[in-house]
Amino acid sequence: MAGDDFDTVELQPGYRVGVILNNEDVVEKIYLNREVSNPNVLFIETEKADLSKALFIEGYDEDGNLVKYNVSRNAIVYEKGQETIIAPYDRQFDSKPLGSRAMAIFAGPLFNFILAFFIFLAIGLLHGIPTNEPIISEVISDSPAYSAGMEPGDFIKEVDGVPVKTWTEFTDIVKSSGSEKIQLKVERGGDLVTFAVTPNTVVNEAGEKVGQIGVMYDPPLEKNPMKAFAFGAEQTYTWTKRIFELLGMLVTGKFTIEALSGPVGIYKATEEVAQFGVFSLMNWAAVLSINLGIMNLLPLPALDGGRLLFFLFEGLRANLSISKKKEWSIL
Repeated sequence: MAGDDFDTVELQPGYRVGVILNNEDVVEKIYLNREVSNPNVLFIETEKADLSKALFIEGYDEDGNLVKYNVSRNAIVYEKGQETIIAPYDRQFDSKPLGSRAMAIFAGPLFNFILAFFIFLAIGLLHGIPTNEPIISEVISDSPAYSAGMEPGDFIKEVDGVPVKTWTEFTDIVKSSGSEKIQLKVERGGDLVTFAVTPNTVVNEAGEKVGQIGVMYDPPLEKNPMKAFAFGAEQTYTWTKRIFELLGMLVTGKFTIEALSGPVGIYKATEEVAQFGVFSLMNWAAVLSINLGIMNLLPLPALDGGRLLFFLFEGLRANLSISKKKEWSIL
């Protein structure tokens, strides 16, 4: 779709222009400059002109005669050293069906999400996908787990007789246990070993008292192309949901606008993330892409979301077509 309303050329009555005709007396070039050195230029004082639909120029030539010329669909307008090809109405954005216009505007934010998906996919393929298996990577000294004899590499199998398959399930049980003693069955070197552990009680960020036994987790990674696709989609969805939740907190006042970062803040954060390696930087780039896509979809002035909101109004009121000029004047 070539050209929008801001790219169209309007010739006002009384405006003096220079034109060059082809062999069929159709205007191919239009000069808006006052001084043109081309000897083939015909000067016209414009009376009427339509470079969008009817494609003509009508006016008075240098002899005072009223003349009218058709304008080529690919005519070039010259002004101050710049060349602009006219945009007939059927090539303009506003001439397209509502669905096509909406998809053209939505395509920008959509590709932000697509880019994020492919970045997460690349991370899954190159770096690996966290398996979430409940394998302890580190035991903190002087912790309940350390006192009970647990070691790095212990594979959690059961908690109080309940089978555990993921680290999330394991931590949920430990947190909910408070300070009550729990029985942990782990696999170590091919053998099953049982430990009795009494968690410490700590207060989390939400102000809740939860159990903690003092173990760290570094999820094992696996490289699987099929799972990498699922990982890319899952991460894109998860981060999209998180950003919308933060926006909701911003609206409800749970999150202050002072905590938001501008370009300088994003630059500093990127610099810090880059220190953790290329995959952390890729993850950060994907999150930024999702954030940009969501921000552009917000129904705010000058954003894609604002344009889409007007298209929605146009669809609801089929008899009302809001031109881009009117739209921008309202915005």
